[in-house]
Amino acid sequence: MPNQVNGKRAHGNATHKLLALAASIMVVLALLGVGEFYCRRFMTVHFLDNSRNLFVANRFGESRGNLADGEAVSFGVRVYTDENGFRIDPQFRDPRSDRAILFMGDSVGFDCGVEEQQSAVGRLRRSLTDVRLYNSSSIGYDLKNYKDVVDYWLPKHKDVKAAYVLMCLNDIYDQSAIEIRKSLGQAPEDQVPKNLVSLAKRFVFLQSLNDWIRSRSKLFIVAKSILSDTSLRYFAYDLEMYKHSEAYFVANMDTLRQIHERLHKDGIAFKVIVMPYEVQLRSKDAAVLLPQAMITRYLREHDIPFVDTTEIFRNTGMRSKDLYLFDDAMHFSPAGHRVLADILMNDIRVTTATHP
Repeated sequence: MPNQVNGKRAHGNATHKLLALAASIMVVLALLGVGEFYCRRFMTVHFLDNSRNLFVANRFGESRGNLADGEAVSFGVRVYTDENGFRIDPQFRDPRSDRAILFMGDSVGFDCGVEEQQSAVGRLRRSLTDVRLYNSSSIGYDLKNYKDVVDYWLPKHKDVKAAYVLMCLNDIYDQSAIEIRKSLGQAPEDQVPKNLVSLAKRFVFLQSLNDWIRSRSKLFIVAKSILSDTSLRYFAYDLEMYKHSEAYFVANMDTLRQIHERLHKDGIAFKVIVMPYEVQLRSKDAAVLLPQAMITRYLREHDIPFVDTTEIFRNTGMRSKDLYLFDDAMHFSPAGHRVLADILMNDIRVTTATHP
């Protein structure tokens, strides 16, 4: 009899524990659901992924590019491309003109996370109604990719009278490009990683899980932003590239000199637009401006026209985080693109006056 009583009591306790566990799980799932709903409904957060079909190998020589005449999704925004693989607004008709401007850039120039009409180039399209604009920017591009665009695409387009490099500070190395080339089966194995973030990426399951979640959960992205300063972490990583190898820096920047000489020979106006990271706008530490100091010094020494936009962005009166996508180190928000569009418009007016 006592054994039967104890058995029933144990069974009852186990059932109670299972019901409590199930209730706890349901409460947690409900809270996660509420949090996800809140982030999607009341916060401007972008998924951090790109369609697999967006990238095409060997678009310009050895440089990959974007799919031609297609559509894909980048950072949660649907993007469209023309026959060159350049991003466009399919609702906008390009003007019939024998004058065009070429823009070269990476993911910042590609305008990740914003609708094309809200981007800097998209805004210019609607203001420069007598000039055609080509945006050759592609996610993961670096300086060497820009040279391939100039070498392989530009000779077939004599309408280009001016060209701009929208230079992100990480353009001097090609880590982003390595990740994309891996997806195309082109990249070699990484060297031994030097930090915990890179080390974590060595574990394929963890990296795949992270990529899967951040492409589906905005709550996950918000939680990561609370736990760490993502913008600062990305900037600190890229800053190291400027601190430890002058020879590496000069060798990569030399690509800009080659582009400039090629365009100057063809009578095409050229300018480099140096764009800041979000951390650089909120920090008062002069050391954070080392990349701009090195870049602009090189450009001056080689007589390459440029605009360092850092102080312009600092003096907008806006919070630095409002000028960039949520918890993002470098990609501009619509407000940031509006500032960049004004900078480009002012320069284009001068360029047009001096290069009729």
